[in-house]
Amino acid sequence: MHFFNMDILKSEFQEILQIQYEIQTRKNGIVEKLQELKELYNNLVKSNTKKIFLFCLDSFYFQYKTLSIETEDICKFISLINNRMYGDYYKLYNIILMQSTEFNIDVHGLIADFTKKYTPYKEIEPFREYKISDIIDLHSDIMKLLNYINVRYMSKEQNIVEYNESARVGLSITSFMQTLEYENMLLKEQLGLYMNYTRFFHASQKTYLTKLFKKITGFQKELEDDILVSYRVTEPIEKKVETLELKEELPTEIEILLRNSETNTMVEAEEANIVISTEEKSADSIEISPTPDETSPTPDEINHVPTEPVSTETPTEGFPV
Repeated sequence: MHFFNMDILKSEFQEILQIQYEIQTRKNGIVEKLQELKELYNNLVKSNTKKIFLFCLDSFYFQYKTLSIETEDICKFISLINNRMYGDYYKLYNIILMQSTEFNIDVHGLIADFTKKYTPYKEIEPFREYKISDIIDLHSDIMKLLNYINVRYMSKEQNIVEYNESARVGLSITSFMQTLEYENMLLKEQLGLYMNYTRFFHASQKTYLTKLFKKITGFQKELEDDILVSYRVTEPIEKKVETLELKEELPTEIEILLRNSETNTMVEAEEANIVISTEEKSADSIEISPTPDETSPTPDEINHVPTEPVSTETPTEGFPV
């Protein structure tokens, strides 16, 4: 019975690569737009050197800076997920190789290739970005190794059936047959455990990438709809609240990555390095003239004589004399 379905694992991994490719494409688009904003700001500063113009352009720079910081956070999260994917497959492949020797499976040649082919994964470098081609190759090697173990299991299963049919010596080989079945059952369970590990990695990676895909899609929409539109102060700015959903079908350009053994490293967002010349700004002095009384006293108020003596002491606080 073939319980090891490699097609399902390959399909899940290809879907992960498609989402990752879409995320990378959107990130590159955001970086290009930010670069355009940076160049526009630099040109405006060069052609308008008056202090009042620089004062007005401060808000434009702050807008660019906030977008740049948010883009850096997204790029950092992309690197974190990329690093985690490489680490998951690197450690799983290493575990399978080490434990395969316990079942008398000759993997010494694969172990030698493993140490030469792949960069050692380090837990202390969570933001180190690995090549997509290395992640694809690691996953491919895991599939090959799992398929090899499955073939070994099926071969032993067939041998057990043949022994049962050909050996007619009664109880003499019962213990021998039970031992063969037990060892083959262990191999089957071990293979099932590796498959569960792989599918768990697929599920968790897809969850993280889907959340990131929605986040970067929303940020890109905000950049295009709100930031890059010229508003007037007198016009109200209304935000559209929409539900972001993943497309049912992602572009199939990811197949290029699956065919090639090596790909270029993911494009990293260029850090903005804008220098603003700061000058002292003098505040205009505003003179405030005293306000005259709104009403004049009536003749009765002028001729009125108070019944109580008026105090001649100067008040220490309150209204001025």
